[in-house]
Amino acid sequence: MRYIFCDFDGVLNYIGSPESIEPYLVTLLNRLIRWTGAKVVISSAWRQGRTIKELQEILEEGGFEGEVVGRTRSDHTGKRDSRPAQITDWIETGRKLYGLDIDSFVILDDYEMDILNPLSILTDPSRGLSYNDIVKARKILEEPPLLTGG
Repeated sequence: MRYIFCDFDGVLNYIGSPESIEPYLVTLLNRLIRWTGAKVVISSAWRQGRTIKELQEILEEGGFEGEVVGRTRSDHTGKRDSRPAQITDWIETGRKLYGLDIDSFVILDDYEMDILNPLSILTDPSRGLSYNDIVKARKILEEPPLLTGG
């Protein structure tokens, strides 16, 4: 299975559109999902205090056609540098505890992912997700690069 770890702010909206999802940007995410069959895991701060069902509904209000299957853990520190660790934790837990078959994944975020940078698409927060971003994300999902170091 393929997974997309998705931030909201700076990905599905942009500077000047806080606390809302931009339908045009959701159409790009839908296209990526249609191309790859990927499921979505929410890594956005919007996940805090919301259930998976509530996150699915928020996205559907913007025209989302995919499936939200999870959300990363919340460490309540407010530090964005913990996001790569939260994503890694979700993957390891999914594989070890739940036997998830994780063939590949990509991260859509407007924040650098350190060791996970080869598996992430850094969006421009002033415009959000772009067509070029989803083309790159598709390549990562279909031909995942090997991670080195760490």
